[in-house]
Amino acid sequence: MGDERADLNRNQAIEKIRHIAEGEIAMVHTFVGREVGVVRPMATAGVDSDGTLWFLSKAGSPKNEQVEGDHVMQVTYAIKSRSEYLVLDGRAAVLRDQAKIDELWSAFDKTWFPEGKEDPSISLLRFTPKIGHYWDTKHSKAVQVLGMAVGAVTGKTTDDGVEGDLRP
Repeated sequence: MGDERADLNRNQAIEKIRHIAEGEIAMVHTFVGREVGVVRPMATAGVDSDGTLWFLSKAGSPKNEQVEGDHVMQVTYAIKSRSEYLVLDGRAAVLRDQAKIDELWSAFDKTWFPEGKEDPSISLLRFTPKIGHYWDTKHSKAVQVLGMAVGAVTGKTTDDGVEGDLRP
């Protein structure tokens, strides 16, 4: 994106994670000793105050088996409408916690779990990010479009992007 760099630590990193990830679809990468990960889209069910990400997952699914076999996981977000992008590397765990399921449950989840939030096949993927990298812009989408139009006419670069490492 741009040449500006702003690395974020602790609270700033967590706030950036929350801002980009909450309510969005992630691409979840599991590895299980593979050079190339297995990737699938998953709805982000929640983001805790410490940056932990939560996903609802089917108990016994291949992704759960992969996480249990190798806790390394990567999560990526591409929010094109806001020109915000995020990649996080960390550790994942599969667990069953009805109180957390109750907290995270939305009507949207009934698509995958038709028996509701008490469905015994629901498990949780808890992802704890260790490090990441983000890209976004300093201005609104309208300002970006105007800048690109000016750049196309004048030939001058108008990139207002910023990127940096995250350490929650």
